[in-house]
Amino acid sequence: MSWLSPTDEDKADVKALSADSTLYRLVQVLALPQRIEPLLLRNARLKYAPASDTELESEIWFHPMIHTRNAKAIVMRSGIARVLADQLADENPDLFTKAKEFVEIHTRHWPEADRIEFDLRLAVRAQDNETLKKGFQRMLNTLVKLNPLNEKREFARWIKGALPTLTPNVNASAEVSWLYQYLSAALGSTGQQIKGSASQNTLPEWLIAALPPGKEQQIALQIRPGVLECLNPSLGGHTITLSLPLPTLVLLSFDDSIEGRWDTIWLGCTVKIPHPIKALTLQTLNGKRY
Repeated sequence: MSWLSPTDEDKADVKALSADSTLYRLVQVLALPQRIEPLLLRNARLKYAPASDTELESEIWFHPMIHTRNAKAIVMRSGIARVLADQLADENPDLFTKAKEFVEIHTRHWPEADRIEFDLRLAVRAQDNETLKKGFQRMLNTLVKLNPLNEKREFARWIKGALPTLTPNVNASAEVSWLYQYLSAALGSTGQQIKGSASQNTLPEWLIAALPPGKEQQIALQIRPGVLECLNPSLGGHTITLSLPLPTLVLLSFDDSIEGRWDTIWLGCTVKIPHPIKALTLQTLNGKRY
């Protein structure tokens, strides 16, 4: 999602690039998107290096600063892209803004996930928390709008990979908490990002309705002093039916306390709980309470 921190080698390579002013200005603009398609490269050259010819496109396509390439796109080395973008923003803020707008126009055909990634990639660089929050809201809205289950799960997998680079503090907003909960409910992730968090921002009904349906499975709960055991129903205990993939994130509350804590359960696990307690409430990500 965000750029890698540049190495000394990356900085030296960019310094070498700056010796050719035409190439340097063009690759500064091309450093902003996460990938460079042939048409984007062509249009950028015509706009930012109009006196050049198509050989410049070929030079960039096969340049050592490119990390990967295929017939559809090239991807610039992450550290080099970060240095180029930072230098463009420092040297010419107005051009940086116009370059961002140029890329947005020429990537309107990209899937929503890619367009969100482009916006958040720049927001991370600028430490723009407001844009980040709007990006999280766009992720949630997209999850609701997607129809085929495979698209919904594929988008959730993309979010799972993107979020850790965007959220050093997972309690930053309700949207972040909801996204991590949705991932656990849809993909069966461990929920480590908010395990133990004091956040009580449970999934709203509209987001619960957007969850992909899961196969029902049973799990038996048994309390011993200081421990909640999650067992195979054949071993006894209080049996509940879940329609979420395991492991799954749950919100545990004890006695009459309004405070709870997030934890993860799966068949065969044991969870430490306070002792003594009179009652335990377990709430699943799809809103069911036991």
